[in-house]
Amino acid sequence: MRHRSFTYLGSLACASLLLAGCSNAAQSSSGASNALPGAVTSPAVACTAPTRVIRGGVDKPRSIVFDTDGDLVVANANANNVTVYPPGKDAPSETIEIGVSHPTALAFDSKGDLFVANRANGSVTVYGPGKFNLKREIVDGTDSPEALAFDSSGNLYVVNNYTSTISVFAPGKDTPERTISKGLNDPFAIAFDSDGNLYVANPRINRIAVIAPGGSAPERFITKEIKDPQGLALDAQQNLYVANFRDDSVSIYPPGGDTPTRELFRGVSKPNALGIDAAGDLYVGNADLTGGAVNKYAPHSGRPIASFCPDVKQPIAFLFDKSGNLYVDNFQSSTITIFPPVGK
Repeated sequence: MRHRSFTYLGSLACASLLLAGCSNAAQSSSGASNALPGAVTSPAVACTAPTRVIRGGVDKPRSIVFDTDGDLVVANANANNVTVYPPGKDAPSETIEIGVSHPTALAFDSKGDLFVANRANGSVTVYGPGKFNLKREIVDGTDSPEALAFDSSGNLYVVNNYTSTISVFAPGKDTPERTISKGLNDPFAIAFDSDGNLYVANPRINRIAVIAPGGSAPERFITKEIKDPQGLALDAQQNLYVANFRDDSVSIYPPGGDTPTRELFRGVSKPNALGIDAAGDLYVGNADLTGGAVNKYAPHSGRPIASFCPDVKQPIAFLFDKSGNLYVDNFQSSTITIFPPVGK
């Protein structure tokens, strides 16, 4: 496993780092964060326990998604399969194995077809909705694919980590219409803003490449306060959030900006996943808070308002269902933990 944030980090007690202070940023009395390192603070946030833990059929999960029926779909890298769980169920109703080889990413297109990135055999396999029967396999322009995403026009973006490229496929096509390579080095996470601009995290060279819609090369780079970026997210106002794994921070950039307006340090330790819920609250997945914790922040706040840490081990992805429940993909413990909405 190449992902540098997948280093196993021990088994400290769940609340110890949260309550002892996980920040190296000075904080105002209102909880807003600034970017000055040095002060250690102590956010008094109790751990929220999960309502359910899914273990059956989960083996080193790398990606989770919901289909249109609300079924949970899990990519199991170690088992070389994809498992499907109906709503409320802890055992899979279906296991997809044909064409699956060390799956690293999942994505659905607008037709409900499931796309699976297979790192070991360098392919993207496509499965029809319902019983998820194999429809086709994409091999041209794919090499150890790490991430998948669709833009608003239905174009598929495949992040090829080893070749430092992103292949772009028009809907229904198996050959890329263009390849993005300039300015990329070890690309990992990607995200789109509302204007269709593509943001690419390059952990090895500590920068975010920004590529305009239809572009084949970056139009600008974000480098200030970027240190080993592992996760990206954009809120409804199009502010960009970057999880800096090596710096124990989350940097927040205004739309079109290259300099962060603020940084989160409190409750952030080895962050490798970000998520934003419907209310605009930020979730940060930390690999180094006692082996794993997810902290929740209200908009414009630097103080966690909730923490999800029992049964969380190396969280690498989040989902929210229609009721606002949080689903956490735990790579280290091979589980999916489900938490109720809290911290409103």
